[in-house]
Amino acid sequence: MKILLINPPLSAEEQHNPVVANLFSNAMPLGILYIASYSIERGLNVRAIDAPAERLSLDETMARIKKFSPDLIGITTTTPVFHRAIALARAVKDWAPQLPIVVGGPHINAAPITSMLHDCFDIGCIGEGEETFYELATALGRGESPDHIHGLIFRHSSGS
Repeated sequence: MKILLINPPLSAEEQHNPVVANLFSNAMPLGILYIASYSIERGLNVRAIDAPAERLSLDETMARIKKFSPDLIGITTTTPVFHRAIALARAVKDWAPQLPIVVGGPHINAAPITSMLHDCFDIGCIGEGEETFYELATALGRGESPDHIHGLIFRHSSGS
């Protein structure tokens, strides 16, 4: 299973706003790096993209996603930039509607129910994600349901 963890890109407007580009988006996304390290140590094929640090646009980020062709995507987000996570997840779903997208980070922890109202997210990872995300990836890789994994919240379409 190929896994891609992403800190979503800044919009064109945000890239030109020095406060956003240099203050809010210059911290390393430690959460996805911890998850990547934990999962790699246990044998999973994980890559990470820090789009703001690499100054990638949404289109450039999508090109990297398509080139890697992951089986599972994790997107980290904080509340001030939740709109970027949504934009990226929607672009991914337009390209690969069945590709599972997991949202994690501070925003999903603060607002799990409203975060999962966005149909571009399939699963939310609540709390510390290292073990939870690894268990999720392992279950999905085996074709098993992840419904039993503690720390996950699911978006189910109506009638499911």
